[in-house]
Amino acid sequence: MNQPGRPALVLSAAALVGACCSGAVRGGGPSQRRPVILIGMRGAGKTTLGKGAAQALGLEFEDLDETLEQHVGMTCREFVAAHGWTAFRSKELEVLAASLAPQSSAGCHNRMLACGGGVVESAGAMALLRAWQGGTIVWIDRPIDAIIQAFGGDAGRPWGGLDEVKLREIFSRRKPLYEQACHHRFAVPACCDVAEAIAELSRWLRQPKDEGQRRAVWDFGAAT
Repeated sequence: MNQPGRPALVLSAAALVGACCSGAVRGGGPSQRRPVILIGMRGAGKTTLGKGAAQALGLEFEDLDETLEQHVGMTCREFVAAHGWTAFRSKELEVLAASLAPQSSAGCHNRMLACGGGVVESAGAMALLRAWQGGTIVWIDRPIDAIIQAFGGDAGRPWGGLDEVKLREIFSRRKPLYEQACHHRFAVPACCDVAEAIAELSRWLRQPKDEGQRRAVWDFGAAT
């Protein structure tokens, strides 16, 4: 759920336009427009970086949490409170499967999808992601300390209000799942210039990838 006023990875409109119009992030040709799926913890920057990179690369951006909310007519947090986590994961899998279905993805060479942070906790979603061959799955990896500092007290998130111990436990549980599901990992530091991160992610996604190569890592923090 992307709501205004959140403190992490906030990008001004001017910075976004600047990043997308710079020579470093101009979109490539059709052959580079393979669909991209972003996974990672909430607060890692999937929506902020994903929207910027999608615009720079000429891709349509879809936040699957927002799609789910449109389908059920309530926020993710409200849905969890009303129906429980099992029902939420089931609905999340339904939304993901619909977005990747042949009738949806036939023209998806111009799409970038951002998954909810806990999508990897569903065995069905994990199986779907690991079997998907339509494009590239990228894990946006941001230090858990930064995520805790920025979002640990955010009651608007499904896990809002959880203490630090619980959030670290969630990250520890999900980390190996992100590693298993992704083709590549894009690591961002706790603090970074968001426009530069968008430009770097866009440039990196534009580079040709070896189809057989999995879990290549680009450490944006090291690059800056």
